[in-house]
Amino acid sequence: QGELIRSIVAEVLIKLNKREKILPDHLVGIQDRVEVVMHLLDEGSPDVRYLVIHGMGGIGKTTLAKVVFNQIYSRFNGCSFLSGVREAIKDGKIIQLQKQLLSEIFDSKPVEIFDSDAGINHIKWRFCHKKVLIVLDDIDEWAQLSMLAAKGDWFGSGSRIIITTRDTNNLAIEEYKVYQMTELHYHHALQLFSKHAFKMDSPPHDYDDISCDITHMTGGLPLALEVIGCSLYRKRKPIWKETLKKLQSAPHQHIFDILKISVEMLSEEQREIFLDIASFYVGEERIYPYYMWKALDFYPKIEINNLIGMSLIKIDDHDRLLMHNLLRDLGREIVR
Repeated sequence: QGELIRSIVAEVLIKLNKREKILPDHLVGIQDRVEVVMHLLDEGSPDVRYLVIHGMGGIGKTTLAKVVFNQIYSRFNGCSFLSGVREAIKDGKIIQLQKQLLSEIFDSKPVEIFDSDAGINHIKWRFCHKKVLIVLDDIDEWAQLSMLAAKGDWFGSGSRIIITTRDTNNLAIEEYKVYQMTELHYHHALQLFSKHAFKMDSPPHDYDDISCDITHMTGGLPLALEVIGCSLYRKRKPIWKETLKKLQSAPHQHIFDILKISVEMLSEEQREIFLDIASFYVGEERIYPYYMWKALDFYPKIEINNLIGMSLIKIDDHDRLLMHNLLRDLGREIVR
C-alpha cells in the first residue's frame, strides 16, 4: 500500500512539474511585482476575475505572468498558458489555440474542432462549472479575446484569467483589474545587466562607470538589459565604449534601436541565421532549417549556440526555435 501511495504521489508530481513554465535564469526585482499581482487576483474571492498586465514590449510582462502562474496553478481544477496569442491568431491558428486550451485544462488529447465557433461552444460548455487559471499572453484586441475567454460566465466560480498586453484600448472586457508594469528601478537594472555582462551581481570596479552609463541608456527594460549585457560578455573595453556611443545616439532610446546594436555585433553567418529564424522559423523545430544553413556552408550548431548565448534566441524542450516578439519584429523590419 505504501508503494502504491508513493507511485501515485510521484505521478502527480510529474504532472504538476510538466505544467510549470520555464523562467529566465536571472530574476531581479520581481518579488514586489508578484505580491501586487497576487493581491489584485485575490484568490479567496469566489468571483471570476480578469487581470490585465499592461506595459510596453520588453518590460517583462510574460515573465511576471509565468512566475505568478507557477505559484498558483496547482490551486485550480485546470490551467493553461497560451503564449503569443496575437501572432498565432494573425497566422490563422485560432483553432490550434482553442484545442491547446481545452487539452491543457483537461490534461487530455486535443478534441476535434472544425471551426472557431465550435471551439467557443466547447470552451463555454466544458468550463462553466470548472475553476480554471488561464493566461493569454500578448493580446491586443477584443477579437482575439472573444474566441478564447470573452466573458466571465464561461468559467466556474473562482476562475482567474490573466492577460498580458501592450494596449488596453481595444480589450472591451466588462470588468477587470490592471497591473501597470513599470521599468526596473535603477539598482535592479544595474544588477540584471551585471548578471548578464559579468555573471556577477555588480560590475567590476574598472567597468563601474561604463556599466552605469549603459544601464541608464537602456531605460530599465529587462529585455534590452539582457540582450546588451549578453552581447558585451567577455568583450574588450573598446567594444563597450562603441556600444555606449551607439546607445547615446539611438533616437529617444527606442527599444528597436537599442536591440539593433546587438544584431549589428553579429557575424555575417549569425546575422543570416538570426534573420531567417525571425522571418520563417519561430516556433519551428531547428532541424528544418538546419540542413539549409549547412548547405550554405554555415556552421548552424555553433552559430545557434552563439545566438542563444547572446539571448537573441532560445530553444524549448521540444527543440523548437523561440524568440522574443520584439526581436522577431526587429528581424522582420531589418529584412524589409
